Amino acid sequence: MATLKHINRAALIIFSILSTSCTTTEDCPNFGADMLINHWDTPLPRHAQLFQYKKNSNFTVLEKKFGPSDMSGPRVDTKGMRYIQVSPPSGSITPVNADYKLIIDGKLEFKITDIVSTGRAPLGCPLKSARVNACEADAFRSINFDKSCGVPASGK
Repeated sequence: MATLKHINRAALIIFSILSTSCTTTEDCPNFGADMLINHWDTPLPRHAQLFQYKKNSNFTVLEKKFGPSDMSGPRVDTKGMRYIQVSPPSGSITPVNADYKLIIDGKLEFKITDIVSTGRAPLGCPLKSARVNACEADAFRSINFDKSCGVPASGK
């Protein structure tokens, strides 16, 4: 019994060290760029394109155009809300220190800015916050926002 108590105490100490030792954005320069678009009441779009821009360039300095994005859904969550998931192509690197534009079917545009990492590398580099157009997005393992945050697409 005493051995089990020591093992539990040691595990708690190790977890505490790991969860507080990496707390800067430099420890998490990239994030998993899955996006969940909530209140999606139409069929799955045919095409989604993600663009990466220099951070704070007002979307004038294009750094990267990703291949066609992967999409799935619409799905229904536990509360009955329909959503789709959009992800950059497998193997894509998406830096936190950038802005992104997602264009769906050439018609709907989402500008993703103010991405802030928690810097918690041992926890898989979850996000602290992000913004999509005029909306505050929910951010942790993915960036979640409503379809209503979209605006008519203006192009690249």
